[in-house]
Amino acid sequence: MKVFDLSFLNLSLPYEKLYYVGGWSEKRKVAIVGTRSATLEYCKFTFNLAKQLALAGLNIVSGFAYGIDIYAHLGCLDSRVPGSITAILAVPLDKISPKEHTKYVKDILELDGFIGTVNKGDKEVFRNDFVLRNSVIAAISELVVFFESAKKNWAIHTVWFSLEYGKEVGVVPRAPWGVRNEGTKI
Repeated sequence: MKVFDLSFLNLSLPYEKLYYVGGWSEKRKVAIVGTRSATLEYCKFTFNLAKQLALAGLNIVSGFAYGIDIYAHLGCLDSRVPGSITAILAVPLDKISPKEHTKYVKDILELDGFIGTVNKGDKEVFRNDFVLRNSVIAAISELVVFFESAKKNWAIHTVWFSLEYGKEVGVVPRAPWGVRNEGTKI
């Protein structure tokens, strides 16, 4: 496990370091975040958007969670573009969560991806660690694209941090009938 110093960002972050495996990409970074309980329609759209952005030479940052996050990572994997994936976790690297996503770690690393965590494993993981992890996602990204979200959703914290840090935020328009999109009316 290597250590990545976040002080170069010159932002007030709750963490000074990321503990990581893989390779840090100097490519421009775009975060893709949204609900864990995403509809299939939004998952497919996320997958295709991430793939196209990776093919265009960008690095996609997300949180490796269910739903929007993992589909963003899977789109990058499908692009086969080296250095196109940055996954930021709140859990230690030896305790990937969700466990089902452990199967993607090898593929990400083979594509020179970056898997970092704010928790090196010397402390218990709390719910707030996921919120604070989102501050890192916002801080290292130039743009945050926000997908399908209820009013109360962890991903919305990434949007608030992005705005606080002066980052660009894009919101994927909600379907008028989408109940799960109340949070994208920000």
